[in-house]
Amino acid sequence: MSTSSAPFSRRRSIKSGVWATIQQFVTLGSTAITGIILARTVSVSDLGVFSFATNLASIGTAILTAGLAGIAIKAFVDKPASAHRTMTALILIREFFAILAYLVLLPISALVGDAAVVGATAIALLVLFARALDASELWFQAQARSGSTAPVRIAVVLVMLGIRLVLAFTGADLMTFVILYVVEAVVVSSLLLVRYARDRDSPKFAKPEIETPRALLGSSWILMLASLATQINSRGDVVVIQALLGSSAVGLYSAAARLSEMAYFLPVVFMTATFPRLLQVRREYGHKSRQYKQELQASYDRAFWAGVLIAVVILLIGPWVLTTLYGAKYEASGPVLQIHVLALPFVFMAAVFSKFIIAENALFASLTRNTLGAVLNIALNFLLIPHWGILGSAWATVFSYFVASYLSCFATKTTRVAGVQMTLAFIYPLRLLASAVRGTRKKGSHEEEAP
Repeated sequence: MSTSSAPFSRRRSIKSGVWATIQQFVTLGSTAITGIILARTVSVSDLGVFSFATNLASIGTAILTAGLAGIAIKAFVDKPASAHRTMTALILIREFFAILAYLVLLPISALVGDAAVVGATAIALLVLFARALDASELWFQAQARSGSTAPVRIAVVLVMLGIRLVLAFTGADLMTFVILYVVEAVVVSSLLLVRYARDRDSPKFAKPEIETPRALLGSSWILMLASLATQINSRGDVVVIQALLGSSAVGLYSAAARLSEMAYFLPVVFMTATFPRLLQVRREYGHKSRQYKQELQASYDRAFWAGVLIAVVILLIGPWVLTTLYGAKYEASGPVLQIHVLALPFVFMAAVFSKFIIAENALFASLTRNTLGAVLNIALNFLLIPHWGILGSAWATVFSYFVASYLSCFATKTTRVAGVQMTLAFIYPLRLLASAVRGTRKKGSHEEEAP
Protein backbone atom coordinates (compact mmCIF):
# COMPACT_ATOMS: atom_id res chain seq x y z
CA MET A 1 0.00 0.00 0.00
CA SER A 2 1.30 3.38 -0.97
CA THR A 3 1.07 6.08 1.64
CA SER A 4 3.16 8.72 -0.04
CA SER A 5 1.64 11.86 -1.41
CA ALA A 6 3.52 13.41 -4.27
CA PRO A 7 3.43 17.19 -4.61
CA PHE A 8 0.83 18.49 -7.03
CA SER A 9 2.66 20.61 -9.56
CA ARG A 10 0.70 22.96 -11.77
CA ARG A 11 1.67 20.86 -14.78
CA ARG A 12 0.40 17.67 -13.16
CA SER A 13 -2.86 19.34 -12.12
CA ILE A 14 -3.42 20.78 -15.58
CA LYS A 15 -2.71 17.41 -17.20
CA SER A 16 -5.25 15.79 -14.90
CA GLY A 17 -7.69 18.60 -15.67
CA VAL A 18 -7.26 18.10 -19.40
CA TRP A 19 -7.99 14.37 -19.09
CA ALA A 20 -11.03 15.07 -16.93
CA THR A 21 -12.26 17.67 -19.42
CA ILE A 22 -11.83 15.29 -22.35
CA GLN A 23 -13.72 12.62 -20.43
CA GLN A 24 -16.55 15.03 -19.68
CA PHE A 25 -16.71 16.19 -23.30
CA VAL A 26 -17.06 12.60 -24.46
CA THR A 27 -19.61 11.77 -21.76
CA LEU A 28 -21.70 14.87 -22.39
CA GLY A 29 -21.33 14.43 -26.12
CA SER A 30 -22.67 10.91 -25.80
CA THR A 31 -25.55 12.18 -23.66
CA ALA A 32 -26.35 14.83 -26.26
CA ILE A 33 -26.22 12.33 -29.11
CA THR A 34 -28.41 9.94 -27.14
CA GLY A 35 -30.91 12.77 -26.73
CA ILE A 36 -30.80 13.42 -30.47
CA ILE A 37 -31.30 9.71 -31.21
CA LEU A 38 -34.31 9.62 -28.90
CA ALA A 39 -35.73 12.85 -30.32
CA ARG A 40 -35.49 11.43 -33.82
CA THR A 41 -36.83 7.97 -33.03
CA VAL A 42 -39.46 8.41 -30.28
CA SER A 43 -42.23 10.91 -29.59
CA VAL A 44 -41.75 14.16 -27.69
CA SER A 45 -43.72 12.59 -24.84
CA ASP A 46 -41.43 9.54 -24.70
CA LEU A 47 -38.37 11.81 -24.60
CA GLY A 48 -40.05 13.53 -21.66
CA VAL A 49 -40.49 10.18 -19.88
CA PHE A 50 -36.79 9.32 -20.40
CA SER A 51 -35.69 12.78 -19.27
CA PHE A 52 -37.86 12.69 -16.16
CA ALA A 53 -36.54 9.25 -15.13
CA THR A 54 -32.88 10.16 -15.65
CA ASN A 55 -33.33 13.51 -13.92
CA LEU A 56 -34.64 11.74 -10.84
CA ALA A 57 -31.62 9.44 -11.05
CA SER A 58 -29.40 12.53 -11.03
CA ILE A 59 -31.12 13.76 -7.88
CA GLY A 60 -30.54 10.31 -6.41
CA THR A 61 -26.85 10.54 -7.27
CA ALA A 62 -26.65 13.70 -5.17
CA ILE A 63 -28.12 11.74 -2.26
CA LEU A 64 -25.84 8.72 -2.57
CA THR A 65 -22.65 10.74 -2.87
CA ALA A 66 -23.65 12.21 0.51
CA GLY A 67 -21.56 15.32 -0.12
CA LEU A 68 -18.43 13.23 0.30
CA ALA A 69 -16.56 13.87 -2.95
CA GLY A 70 -14.58 16.93 -1.88
CA ILE A 71 -14.21 15.73 1.72
CA ALA A 72 -12.97 12.32 0.54
CA ILE A 73 -10.40 13.89 -1.78
CA LYS A 74 -9.22 16.07 1.11
CA ALA A 75 -8.98 12.98 3.36
CA PHE A 76 -6.95 11.08 0.75
CA VAL A 77 -4.56 14.04 0.39
CA ASP A 78 -4.21 14.85 4.10
CA LYS A 79 -4.28 11.30 5.55
CA PRO A 80 -2.81 8.89 2.99
CA ALA A 81 -1.95 6.30 5.68
CA SER A 82 -5.65 5.60 6.34
CA ALA A 83 -6.78 5.80 2.71
CA HIS A 84 -7.61 2.08 2.52
CA ARG A 85 -10.12 2.38 5.38
CA THR A 86 -11.50 5.60 3.92
CA MET A 87 -12.16 3.91 0.57
CA THR A 88 -14.10 1.01 2.10
CA ALA A 89 -16.13 3.37 4.26
CA LEU A 90 -16.95 5.51 1.23
CA ILE A 91 -18.35 2.60 -0.76
CA LEU A 92 -20.46 1.35 2.14
CA ILE A 93 -21.83 4.82 2.85
CA ARG A 94 -22.69 5.42 -0.80
CA GLU A 95 -24.48 2.07 -1.16
CA PHE A 96 -26.56 2.81 1.94
CA PHE A 97 -27.63 6.18 0.55
CA ALA A 98 -28.34 4.58 -2.85
CA ILE A 99 -30.95 2.40 -1.15
CA LEU A 100 -32.37 5.42 0.65
CA ALA A 101 -32.55 7.46 -2.55
CA TYR A 102 -34.35 4.68 -4.41
CA LEU A 103 -36.99 4.36 -1.70
CA VAL A 104 -37.57 8.12 -1.61
CA LEU A 105 -37.58 8.95 -5.33
CA LEU A 106 -39.67 6.13 -6.77
CA PRO A 107 -42.83 7.22 -4.90
CA ILE A 108 -42.31 10.76 -6.22
CA SER A 109 -42.58 9.47 -9.78
CA ALA A 110 -45.85 7.76 -8.82
CA LEU A 111 -47.23 11.05 -7.50
CA VAL A 112 -46.60 13.11 -10.66
CA GLY A 113 -46.49 10.58 -13.51
CA ASP A 114 -48.41 7.76 -15.17
CA ALA A 115 -47.49 4.06 -15.40
CA ALA A 116 -44.93 4.66 -18.15
CA VAL A 117 -43.15 7.29 -16.05
CA VAL A 118 -43.10 5.06 -12.96
CA GLY A 119 -41.80 2.05 -14.92
CA ALA A 120 -39.00 4.01 -16.55
CA THR A 121 -38.04 5.60 -13.23
CA ALA A 122 -37.97 2.24 -11.43
CA ILE A 123 -35.39 0.99 -13.95
CA ALA A 124 -33.37 4.22 -14.23
CA LEU A 125 -32.93 4.47 -10.46
CA LEU A 126 -31.06 1.14 -10.44
CA VAL A 127 -28.12 3.16 -11.77
CA LEU A 128 -27.59 4.45 -8.23
CA PHE A 129 -26.25 1.13 -6.95
CA ALA A 130 -23.60 1.10 -9.68
CA ARG A 131 -22.60 4.71 -9.22
CA ALA A 132 -21.97 4.10 -5.55
CA LEU A 133 -18.92 2.10 -6.63
CA ASP A 134 -17.50 5.14 -8.45
CA ALA A 135 -15.94 6.08 -5.09
CA SER A 136 -12.76 4.37 -6.34
CA GLU A 137 -12.34 7.20 -8.83
CA LEU A 138 -11.98 9.77 -6.04
CA TRP A 139 -8.61 8.38 -4.98
CA PHE A 140 -7.23 8.94 -8.49
CA GLN A 141 -8.62 12.48 -8.46
CA ALA A 142 -6.92 13.09 -5.11
CA GLN A 143 -3.61 12.07 -6.70
CA ALA A 144 -4.28 14.31 -9.74
CA ARG A 145 -4.33 11.16 -11.88
CA SER A 146 -7.51 11.52 -13.89
CA GLY A 147 -5.53 10.12 -16.80
CA SER A 148 -5.68 6.72 -15.10
CA THR A 149 -9.48 6.53 -15.11
CA ALA A 150 -10.64 8.81 -17.94
CA PRO A 151 -9.71 6.32 -20.72
CA VAL A 152 -11.89 3.70 -19.04
CA ARG A 153 -14.94 5.92 -19.03
CA ILE A 154 -14.26 7.20 -22.53
CA ALA A 155 -13.96 3.68 -23.98
CA VAL A 156 -17.16 2.42 -22.36
CA VAL A 157 -19.13 5.53 -23.29
CA LEU A 158 -18.09 5.28 -26.94
CA VAL A 159 -18.91 1.55 -27.13
CA MET A 160 -22.33 2.09 -25.56
CA LEU A 161 -22.99 4.99 -27.91
CA GLY A 162 -22.30 2.69 -30.84
CA ILE A 163 -24.75 0.15 -29.43
CA ARG A 164 -27.41 2.85 -29.07
CA LEU A 165 -26.94 3.92 -32.67
CA VAL A 166 -27.34 0.35 -33.90
CA LEU A 167 -30.45 -0.19 -31.79
CA ALA A 168 -31.93 3.09 -32.99
CA PHE A 169 -31.69 1.90 -36.60
CA THR A 170 -33.43 -1.35 -35.63
CA GLY A 171 -36.34 0.51 -34.05
CA ALA A 172 -35.62 -0.02 -30.35
CA ASP A 173 -38.27 1.29 -27.95
CA LEU A 174 -37.94 3.70 -25.04
CA MET A 175 -37.40 1.08 -22.33
CA THR A 176 -34.42 -0.34 -24.22
CA PHE A 177 -32.67 3.00 -23.94
CA VAL A 178 -33.53 3.26 -20.23
CA ILE A 179 -31.98 -0.17 -19.64
CA LEU A 180 -28.84 0.82 -21.58
CA TYR A 181 -28.56 3.88 -19.34
CA VAL A 182 -28.23 1.53 -16.36
CA VAL A 183 -25.97 -0.99 -18.13
CA GLU A 184 -23.45 1.71 -19.04
CA ALA A 185 -23.12 2.78 -15.40
CA VAL A 186 -22.67 -0.83 -14.25
CA VAL A 187 -19.87 -1.47 -16.75
CA VAL A 188 -18.06 1.80 -15.99
CA SER A 189 -18.21 1.35 -12.22
CA SER A 190 -17.05 -2.26 -12.37
CA LEU A 191 -14.05 -1.42 -14.56
CA LEU A 192 -13.09 1.55 -12.37
CA LEU A 193 -13.17 -0.68 -9.32
CA VAL A 194 -10.90 -3.21 -11.06
CA ARG A 195 -8.57 -0.40 -12.17
CA TYR A 196 -8.28 0.80 -8.58
CA ALA A 197 -7.73 -2.69 -7.14
CA ARG A 198 -4.97 -3.48 -9.65
CA ASP A 199 -3.11 -0.17 -9.40
CA ARG A 200 0.20 -0.78 -7.65
CA ASP A 201 0.05 2.52 -5.75
CA SER A 202 -3.59 2.39 -4.65
CA PRO A 203 -4.23 1.84 -0.93
CA LYS A 204 -6.70 -0.99 -1.75
CA PHE A 205 -9.33 -1.80 0.91
CA ALA A 206 -9.51 -2.45 4.63
CA LYS A 207 -12.22 -2.86 7.24
CA PRO A 208 -12.99 0.66 8.38
CA GLU A 209 -12.87 1.63 12.01
CA ILE A 210 -16.13 2.95 13.38
CA GLU A 211 -14.59 6.42 13.53
CA THR A 212 -13.88 6.50 9.77
CA PRO A 213 -17.46 6.71 8.45
CA ARG A 214 -18.43 8.78 11.48
CA ALA A 215 -15.70 11.33 10.71
CA LEU A 216 -16.65 11.47 7.04
CA LEU A 217 -20.37 11.84 7.67
CA GLY A 218 -19.79 14.29 10.51
CA SER A 219 -19.00 17.02 8.00
CA SER A 220 -20.53 15.61 4.85
CA TRP A 221 -24.18 15.66 5.93
CA ILE A 222 -24.16 19.42 5.40
CA LEU A 223 -22.68 19.00 1.94
CA MET A 224 -25.12 16.18 1.18
CA LEU A 225 -28.06 18.46 1.89
CA ALA A 226 -26.34 21.21 -0.11
CA SER A 227 -25.73 18.83 -3.03
CA LEU A 228 -29.33 17.65 -2.87
CA ALA A 229 -30.49 21.26 -2.88
CA THR A 230 -28.28 21.91 -5.92
CA GLN A 231 -29.87 19.01 -7.78
CA ILE A 232 -33.34 20.19 -6.84
CA ASN A 233 -32.35 23.63 -8.12
CA SER A 234 -31.21 22.18 -11.45
CA ARG A 235 -33.58 19.18 -11.80
CA GLY A 236 -36.61 20.08 -9.74
CA ASP A 237 -38.09 22.11 -12.57
CA VAL A 238 -38.60 18.89 -14.56
CA VAL A 239 -40.63 17.41 -11.69
CA VAL A 240 -42.83 20.52 -11.52
CA ILE A 241 -43.28 20.60 -15.30
CA GLN A 242 -44.25 16.91 -15.25
CA ALA A 243 -46.82 17.59 -12.54
CA LEU A 244 -48.31 20.71 -14.16
CA LEU A 245 -47.87 20.21 -17.93
CA GLY A 246 -47.11 16.54 -18.57
CA SER A 247 -44.45 14.49 -20.40
CA SER A 248 -44.61 16.35 -23.74
CA ALA A 249 -43.69 19.64 -22.03
CA VAL A 250 -40.88 17.84 -20.19
CA GLY A 251 -39.60 16.61 -23.56
CA LEU A 252 -39.51 20.11 -25.05
CA TYR A 253 -37.89 21.59 -21.95
CA SER A 254 -35.32 18.79 -21.64
CA ALA A 255 -34.21 19.19 -25.26
CA ALA A 256 -32.97 22.68 -24.38
CA ALA A 257 -31.70 21.69 -20.93
CA ARG A 258 -29.52 18.89 -22.34
CA LEU A 259 -27.63 21.32 -24.56
CA SER A 260 -27.17 23.97 -21.87
CA GLU A 261 -26.01 21.35 -19.34
CA MET A 262 -23.16 20.37 -21.64
CA ALA A 263 -21.64 23.73 -20.76
CA TYR A 264 -22.69 23.64 -17.10
CA PHE A 265 -20.37 20.74 -16.30
CA LEU A 266 -17.14 22.11 -17.77
CA PRO A 267 -16.04 24.24 -14.78
CA VAL A 268 -17.05 21.49 -12.35
CA VAL A 269 -14.75 19.03 -14.13
CA PHE A 270 -11.79 21.41 -14.24
CA MET A 271 -12.15 22.47 -10.60
CA THR A 272 -12.38 18.84 -9.46
CA ALA A 273 -9.11 18.11 -11.25
CA THR A 274 -7.31 21.21 -9.95
CA PHE A 275 -8.73 21.08 -6.40
CA PRO A 276 -5.70 19.19 -5.00
CA ARG A 277 -3.46 21.99 -6.32
CA LEU A 278 -5.63 24.62 -4.61
CA LEU A 279 -5.45 22.70 -1.33
CA GLN A 280 -1.69 22.43 -1.59
CA VAL A 281 -1.27 26.19 -2.17
CA ARG A 282 -3.48 26.89 0.83
CA ARG A 283 -1.57 24.43 3.02
CA GLU A 284 1.84 25.70 1.91
CA TYR A 285 1.24 29.46 2.02
CA GLY A 286 -1.83 29.85 4.26
CA HIS A 287 -5.43 30.86 3.66
CA LYS A 288 -4.60 34.57 3.93
CA SER A 289 -1.61 34.42 1.61
CA ARG A 290 -1.29 36.39 -1.61
CA GLN A 291 -0.61 33.16 -3.53
CA TYR A 292 -3.84 31.53 -2.37
CA LYS A 293 -5.93 34.63 -3.10
CA GLN A 294 -4.35 34.95 -6.54
CA GLU A 295 -5.09 31.30 -7.30
CA LEU A 296 -8.74 31.83 -6.39
CA GLN A 297 -9.07 35.15 -8.23
CA ALA A 298 -7.59 33.68 -11.41
CA SER A 299 -10.09 30.82 -11.20
CA TYR A 300 -13.04 33.21 -10.84
CA ASP A 301 -11.76 35.36 -13.71
CA ARG A 302 -11.42 32.42 -16.09
CA ALA A 303 -14.72 30.89 -14.99
CA PHE A 304 -16.85 34.03 -15.44
CA TRP A 305 -15.54 35.02 -18.86
CA ALA A 306 -15.57 31.47 -20.18
CA GLY A 307 -19.24 31.42 -19.18
CA VAL A 308 -19.88 34.74 -20.94
CA LEU A 309 -18.18 33.58 -24.12
CA ILE A 310 -20.09 30.31 -24.31
CA ALA A 311 -23.38 32.06 -23.46
CA VAL A 312 -22.94 34.55 -26.32
CA VAL A 313 -22.23 31.78 -28.81
CA ILE A 314 -25.30 29.79 -27.73
CA LEU A 315 -27.51 32.90 -27.76
CA LEU A 316 -26.57 33.47 -31.40
CA ILE A 317 -26.73 29.97 -32.84
CA GLY A 318 -28.31 27.81 -30.13
CA PRO A 319 -31.91 27.67 -31.47
CA TRP A 320 -30.71 26.88 -34.99
CA VAL A 321 -28.44 24.12 -33.69
CA LEU A 322 -31.24 22.69 -31.56
CA THR A 323 -33.81 22.43 -34.35
CA THR A 324 -31.18 21.14 -36.78
CA LEU A 325 -30.26 18.32 -34.39
CA TYR A 326 -33.62 17.50 -32.82
CA GLY A 327 -36.01 18.40 -35.62
CA ALA A 328 -38.66 21.04 -36.29
CA LYS A 329 -40.99 19.61 -33.64
CA TYR A 330 -38.60 21.01 -31.02
CA GLU A 331 -38.70 24.60 -32.30
CA ALA A 332 -40.38 25.74 -29.08
CA SER A 333 -37.25 24.62 -27.16
CA GLY A 334 -35.05 27.31 -28.76
CA PRO A 335 -36.14 30.24 -26.56
CA VAL A 336 -35.77 28.03 -23.47
CA LEU A 337 -32.14 27.37 -24.41
CA GLN A 338 -31.45 31.10 -24.92
CA ILE A 339 -32.82 31.89 -21.46
CA HIS A 340 -30.98 29.00 -19.78
CA VAL A 341 -27.53 30.07 -20.94
CA LEU A 342 -27.85 33.47 -19.24
CA ALA A 343 -26.97 31.63 -16.02
CA LEU A 344 -23.69 30.23 -17.38
CA PRO A 345 -21.27 32.86 -16.00
CA PHE A 346 -22.65 32.37 -12.49
CA VAL A 347 -22.78 28.58 -12.79
CA PHE A 348 -19.12 28.63 -13.82
CA MET A 349 -18.09 30.77 -10.83
CA ALA A 350 -20.16 28.60 -8.50
CA ALA A 351 -17.89 25.67 -9.35
CA VAL A 352 -14.92 27.64 -7.97
CA PHE A 353 -16.92 28.84 -4.98
CA SER A 354 -17.93 25.29 -4.02
CA LYS A 355 -14.29 24.24 -3.74
CA PHE A 356 -13.45 27.39 -1.76
CA ILE A 357 -16.20 26.43 0.70
CA ILE A 358 -14.70 22.98 1.23
CA ALA A 359 -11.15 24.34 1.56
CA GLU A 360 -12.31 26.87 4.18
CA ASN A 361 -14.66 24.37 5.84
CA ALA A 362 -17.51 26.86 5.45
CA LEU A 363 -20.00 24.04 4.96
CA PHE A 364 -23.07 25.81 6.30
CA ALA A 365 -22.57 28.49 3.65
CA SER A 366 -22.91 25.80 0.98
CA LEU A 367 -26.09 24.49 2.57
CA THR A 368 -27.56 27.97 2.92
CA ARG A 369 -26.91 29.13 -0.62
CA ASN A 370 -28.04 25.92 -2.30
CA THR A 371 -31.16 25.60 -0.17
CA LEU A 372 -32.04 29.19 -1.01
CA GLY A 373 -31.59 28.45 -4.71
CA ALA A 374 -33.70 25.28 -4.54
CA VAL A 375 -36.56 26.96 -2.66
CA LEU A 376 -36.54 29.89 -5.08
CA ASN A 377 -36.48 27.60 -8.11
CA ILE A 378 -39.39 25.43 -7.02
CA ALA A 379 -41.46 28.40 -5.82
CA LEU A 380 -40.86 30.37 -9.02
CA ASN A 381 -41.65 27.32 -11.16
CA PHE A 382 -45.05 26.97 -9.52
CA LEU A 383 -45.58 30.72 -9.88
CA LEU A 384 -44.40 31.22 -13.47
CA ILE A 385 -45.27 27.98 -15.29
CA PRO A 386 -49.05 28.56 -15.20
CA HIS A 387 -48.52 31.92 -16.95
CA TRP A 388 -45.51 31.37 -19.22
CA GLY A 389 -45.24 27.61 -19.55
CA ILE A 390 -41.75 26.18 -19.97
CA LEU A 391 -40.31 29.67 -20.57
CA GLY A 392 -41.33 30.54 -17.01
CA SER A 393 -39.42 27.51 -15.78
CA ALA A 394 -36.31 28.65 -17.65
CA TRP A 395 -36.47 32.12 -16.06
CA ALA A 396 -36.95 30.55 -12.63
CA THR A 397 -33.76 28.55 -13.16
CA VAL A 398 -31.71 31.59 -14.20
CA PHE A 399 -32.84 33.73 -11.27
CA SER A 400 -32.27 30.96 -8.72
CA TYR A 401 -28.74 30.36 -10.03
CA PHE A 402 -27.95 34.08 -9.87
CA VAL A 403 -29.07 34.30 -6.25
CA ALA A 404 -27.50 31.01 -5.09
CA SER A 405 -24.20 31.39 -6.96
CA TYR A 406 -23.51 35.10 -6.47
CA LEU A 407 -25.78 37.18 -4.22
CA SER A 408 -25.72 34.61 -1.41
CA CYS A 409 -21.94 35.09 -1.07
CA PHE A 410 -22.53 38.42 0.63
CA ALA A 411 -24.69 36.87 3.36
CA THR A 412 -21.81 35.86 5.68
CA LYS A 413 -18.42 37.28 6.60
CA THR A 414 -16.64 34.05 5.60
CA THR A 415 -18.00 34.01 2.05
CA ARG A 416 -18.03 37.77 1.46
CA VAL A 417 -14.48 37.62 0.14
CA ALA A 418 -15.71 35.21 -2.55
CA GLY A 419 -18.46 37.65 -3.49
CA VAL A 420 -15.87 40.42 -3.83
CA GLN A 421 -13.65 38.23 -6.01
CA MET A 422 -16.62 37.30 -8.20
CA THR A 423 -17.45 41.00 -8.58
CA LEU A 424 -13.83 41.69 -9.57
CA ALA A 425 -14.16 38.94 -12.18
CA PHE A 426 -16.88 41.01 -13.90
CA ILE A 427 -14.28 43.67 -14.68
CA TYR A 428 -11.39 41.35 -15.45
CA PRO A 429 -10.69 42.96 -18.89
CA LEU A 430 -10.55 46.41 -17.25
CA ARG A 431 -8.19 45.09 -14.59
CA LEU A 432 -5.94 43.67 -17.28
CA LEU A 433 -5.96 47.01 -19.09
CA ALA A 434 -5.18 48.92 -15.90
CA SER A 435 -2.34 46.53 -15.11
CA ALA A 436 -0.91 47.02 -18.61
CA VAL A 437 -1.10 50.81 -18.25
CA ARG A 438 0.68 50.69 -14.89
CA GLY A 439 3.34 48.45 -16.39
CA THR A 440 3.88 50.87 -19.28
CA ARG A 441 4.15 53.87 -16.93
CA LYS A 442 6.57 52.03 -14.66
CA LYS A 443 8.71 51.04 -17.60
CA GLY A 444 8.69 54.63 -18.87
CA SER A 445 9.76 56.02 -15.51
CA HIS A 446 12.66 53.57 -15.31
CA GLU A 447 13.81 54.61 -18.79
CA GLU A 448 13.76 58.29 -17.79
CA GLU A 449 15.82 57.57 -14.70
CA ALA A 450 18.39 55.56 -16.65
CA PRO A 451 21.61 57.56 -17.39
